[in-house]
Amino acid sequence: MSCPSREILEALAAGRATEPGARAHLQECADCRAEVKKIESVRTVLASWSPYEPDELELARIDRKVLARLAAPPEQNPLVASLWMWLGAATALVAAIVAVWPAERLEPVQQPQAVAVAVGAGPSAWAASARYGVRLLESVPALGAGDTVGSGEAMLTVQTGQASGFQLGRDALARLETLEPQSTALRIERGAVLSEVSKLAAAEKYLVRAQDLTVAVRGTAFQVSREPGRVRVELARGQVLLTRDTTGEARWLVAPAAVEIPDGAALEGLPIGRELDPALLARLPLGFADEGTEIVLAHARASRITSSPAGARVLQNGGYRGETPLTLLIGDEAGQMLRLQAAGRKDLDIEVIQGSTPFYSLEPIAVTAPATPAALPAPPRRPASPHIALEDPQVKVRREAMLFQVRTHLKELVQCYERAMKRNPQLSGSVTLSVVLEPSGAIKDVSARESQTDASFLDCAATSVRSWALPGTGEEESFELPLRLSPKE
Repeated sequence: MSCPSREILEALAAGRATEPGARAHLQECADCRAEVKKIESVRTVLASWSPYEPDELELARIDRKVLARLAAPPEQNPLVASLWMWLGAATALVAAIVAVWPAERLEPVQQPQAVAVAVGAGPSAWAASARYGVRLLESVPALGAGDTVGSGEAMLTVQTGQASGFQLGRDALARLETLEPQSTALRIERGAVLSEVSKLAAAEKYLVRAQDLTVAVRGTAFQVSREPGRVRVELARGQVLLTRDTTGEARWLVAPAAVEIPDGAALEGLPIGRELDPALLARLPLGFADEGTEIVLAHARASRITSSPAGARVLQNGGYRGETPLTLLIGDEAGQMLRLQAAGRKDLDIEVIQGSTPFYSLEPIAVTAPATPAALPAPPRRPASPHIALEDPQVKVRREAMLFQVRTHLKELVQCYERAMKRNPQLSGSVTLSVVLEPSGAIKDVSARESQTDASFLDCAATSVRSWALPGTGEEESFELPLRLSPKE
């Protein structure tokens, strides 16, 4: 049975599908189950959606724009000039009335509060606050103290000050406890939060809290992950001060450093690792603007970027902003230069205009047989049967097609090797990958044999192979993929 239409999937998510066989198909198709799950998550958010109202900061911006327009009337139109003279007199009269009005009748003007700005949000990123209720962050980027933010199935990048902010990993949840010009405090309820903070003045604070642990910085890049029973801190740059709020115990960390802190455990004596996750380092820099968040809000407009394939990395001025589909604040009215990256595709440099909704298709990389991996061996033959039978010609054709598709994926393994060489330029060795295919062509198992190379390359290579979709032969197949790694001249 082919996959049902979008309308049927939405009906399944709403619990009102009547098409025969639709629910049975849902049990068998992982892609359709994932799509129904996304629809259900969006329905949950929209169920508590409340109409958006401008906050104090946006009202102040509107006032400034109106006053700026009124302050520059046309000079050559005498009728308009007379009108402005009348308005000036009226304004002076109002000022005089206000000057003698009883002081207790005047309401104080509220100054705009500090805000954080969602500069990059995936389609399921959201915020919840007493002011607005629950709202998606694609159209309303301003956040305030007390707001809770969640990244959903995507990522969420938030700027809190000049060249400073944080990025929530997938399915992370955090709350802005404090948001002031001189002080930011963020509490992690679930998941991982990567922060990048510019050098702070002595009186400025940037704090990240998880359980009863506080991480204080002066200018650094670090990630704090809240996991069941523990907190993990990974420091890529600078130094941080860890403090146990319940006991007052404190300990400094200096980059590079990684430490796992069980709930309630003493900070002193915990082992400190010096190896950081390459995937974490690949997300840096986050590349926040040097301007304050009010200036970012005043000049930026949202643009929604989609691509084929989905999940392409989006880089802005070298800073990682997230993966497509992505809603991004564009600060330059003339457009913003971005770069899209995806495995097995050519990098694509694009210019996105404010308020646009562009779609881009990344061109596949031309496949050529790499020089370093060894040639593929012939597929193993089945044990000889007691009788003579001719091999099915169609099975032979499908097996050759399967091996051809394997060769087209070898470029991905070369990319894994190139990434590993960034950490170890002299990395070399050999490894044999044993691959087992199901009759449908899906990868059943990948294992490494005779490994003499870096573990990170093995992880990347195995992950790449598991994502391959090969033409099935109708029978379970297996083959070995010997690779020889040597640095390029």
